[in-house]
Amino acid sequence: MLIKIVSIFLYLAICTVDPFIWIHSYYTILTPKCNDKKYYLGAFLGLYFIIIGKQGMTFLGINEASMLVFPIMFIYIIIVSRIIFQGSTRTKIFLLIVVYGVSIVIDCVVGGLCLLIKPVSMEHFTEFGVENLAITISARLLNLLLYWIGYGMIFQKKRCIRWEYLRPIIILNLFALTPLVVLFYNRSLIDDNSTILLIIIAILLMLEIAVSLYASYTIYQKSALENKAKERIEQMELQLSFYEAITESTNRLRKLRHDIKSHILQISSIAKTEKYVKVEEYIDELYPDIFDSEEVCAIENVFLASIVTQKKKQATRKNIAFTSEITVSKFPFSNHELTSLFSNILDNAIEANEKLKDCQKRFIILEINRTQNELNIICKNAISEKPKRDRNGNFLTSKENKLNHGLGMKIIKDIVDKYNGKMNVVLGSDEFILLLTFNKNNCEEFI
Repeated sequence: MLIKIVSIFLYLAICTVDPFIWIHSYYTILTPKCNDKKYYLGAFLGLYFIIIGKQGMTFLGINEASMLVFPIMFIYIIIVSRIIFQGSTRTKIFLLIVVYGVSIVIDCVVGGLCLLIKPVSMEHFTEFGVENLAITISARLLNLLLYWIGYGMIFQKKRCIRWEYLRPIIILNLFALTPLVVLFYNRSLIDDNSTILLIIIAILLMLEIAVSLYASYTIYQKSALENKAKERIEQMELQLSFYEAITESTNRLRKLRHDIKSHILQISSIAKTEKYVKVEEYIDELYPDIFDSEEVCAIENVFLASIVTQKKKQATRKNIAFTSEITVSKFPFSNHELTSLFSNILDNAIEANEKLKDCQKRFIILEINRTQNELNIICKNAISEKPKRDRNGNFLTSKENKLNHGLGMKIIKDIVDKYNGKMNVVLGSDEFILLLTFNKNNCEEFI
């Protein structure tokens, strides 16, 4: 009796794994609609009770009803995900297929391996008891382990994989998996040959997994090369933009120099009439050309100059006042890290300003200076509202696809951590201040 009670509690506990993976993966990739965590707990419990009901039907031998639970569960997930998560239905269905496709494959593989170890009838393993509990716990823990490995590789480290390349593999796996799942869950088709058939299922699934892993690894390598090439192209475009800005500024200065005599005579003529306001207006018309040229040429680091020049043009087009004070030309970062760091800092600042309807309140101030022992990077920008944070203090994106968006602060923090720096955020009612500090004593590559 005690063993039976313990088994029931273990079943109830282990059945929380699949609902947890579903909620956690959706919460990580998509953007939650609700701030109240009760909605997500309710969604979790709903799926949990559906899974418990399916498991109970299996133990009672109601196989047909048990099979009908799958479409009910999928419909439930799609409907609930539309209510509590932002994002396209296609993305949600794709995630659902991946999460539960992996779960079903693991069930089949673990079940087949257990029959290889202990060749008994399949009915024995599907009955309520120690053997079924051992299979269920093994499969769910393996599923949880694989999920955390995948989560660490894809979501935390943000390794870029082009998901469109993986779709054919997932679809192929679904077609290959369907007859095996039907065979696995339908005892009437198996009769007395359960051991042989399940051995075949296990072998086929392991071959399928091996081929899929190899294909996925190949796709990952291809994606990594494409991403490196894309980053290199972006750096070249930044430099090209910088050189175009220098050329444009040089041409302006040449024109100004060519006409300087005429300008001086014009200013002198206006001054003689004592219309000093007109003199100021005339000088102000000449000043932007000189100011822009000085600002571009004052930044000695080509990569930083490229980024600042491009982002300033982008900000100007969006009616954002952009000022910078940069007195540093050498940094401890690689060129790639320098580009990623400042591109993300300024992109975030521009995006925050775009949300302000009043263009007069839009501004970005970038300051980079160095004391004897510290490198300081300060970026101030206007905000329409305070950005939201998760329970770990990380800023949440307002965009629907969190896998592709909302990585800016994470990338910045990763670079800061790599060089033993400090990242502080000061939030005002209408201002966001990002302060990055790198100490010479803590940074091995401090220049």
